[in-house]
Amino acid sequence: ALVIGEKFIENESVCLILGDNLFFNTFNINSDLKNSSKIFVKKVKNPNRYGVLQEINNKPIKIHEKPIKFISSNAVVGLYMYNNNVVNIVKKLKPSKRDELEITDLNNLYIDNNDCEVVYLDEKSQWFDSGTFDSLFQASEYVMKNYNS
Repeated sequence: ALVIGEKFIENESVCLILGDNLFFNTFNINSDLKNSSKIFVKKVKNPNRYGVLQEINNKPIKIHEKPIKFISSNAVVGLYMYNNNVVNIVKKLKPSKRDELEITDLNNLYIDNNDCEVVYLDEKSQWFDSGTFDSLFQASEYVMKNYNS
């Protein structure tokens, strides 16, 4: 998507939200990207379902996609903010075994370049990765309960 949108992005910073992710009450999102790009994480009960952030002394080290072994409870949510160098970085990616350019690989390049800030969504923030029927149903229930007027 970022390569396709290259002419639209030009020299601007960009926000990327994965299409199956829904966010509510997410107030601590700051769009200042002058110093680094940002990934957003939230503590979850079942981290092996997501990309998980590995940190040492609060410094991001690597994102592990759906790890079998426990790394942390910090799931990387489908919300990313990138500086204006993102298209050039994406073009350096190699396709994965699935023959796709992976968002986790992009984020790990930013981490490797010390150009990635981690933003922790607080407990009031609601995030739904609605990529399964159950999670889509949970998101729908949340909306009906909290936004039905």
